[in-house]
Amino acid sequence: MDGTLVDSEPLWGEATYAMSEALGKRFTLEQRMQTVGTNFDFTFELAARNGGHDPKDLDRDYWRSTMYSTVMRLMREKLTLRPGVRELLTDLHRQSVPMAIATNTERLVAEAPFEVIGEELFATTVCGNEVRAPKPAPDMYLKAAGIIGADPDECLVFEDSMAGMTGAVAAGCRVVGLPDSSTLELPRSVTAMRALHGSIEFSGVTAQMVRDWYEVVGASA
Repeated sequence: MDGTLVDSEPLWGEATYAMSEALGKRFTLEQRMQTVGTNFDFTFELAARNGGHDPKDLDRDYWRSTMYSTVMRLMREKLTLRPGVRELLTDLHRQSVPMAIATNTERLVAEAPFEVIGEELFATTVCGNEVRAPKPAPDMYLKAAGIIGADPDECLVFEDSMAGMTGAVAAGCRVVGLPDSSTLELPRSVTAMRALHGSIEFSGVTAQMVRDWYEVVGASA
């Protein structure tokens, strides 16, 4: 969801940098990139240690509430869909292609982007607090596939983060990677969206193109 369907990563970035500063030391860009696609616990522990703290000595619930309040405020003010997403989702839904959102974001925070994206277009949504282990574990992909009644190999996953791509591959799904960086080395068997479409944007992508990509990604895995 974040960074794939909605342009929310800059908003998460604002909140993440703010928390790291409040904990004593602002993240470097490299540290911030480590948090993309992960969950709060990973980000909090990295920020705490970066600021010279033992995470066990801090009030995790306080920092979780503070960060999530910042993210939800920013989403209400600034959140937008990525180009072409609305048209593609509508086309897929019209053709009765079952879709699921699998996100490390906890449901409390995810409700705002779900509304922007159009939760009614999806057969199910699975959030990070609803599985035993979040990405990069395969749990949420397996859960989503089970809910829609599909084998993982029947699922084509679009992911922008390394954690997401790694988890989707581990689940046995076919994976299209669309990271911001064109130089990022993708996990083995992941097909770059740039190689399929020349871009990481969904503008001009149709349901039929996605069906074609499913066959191509399956053939190259």
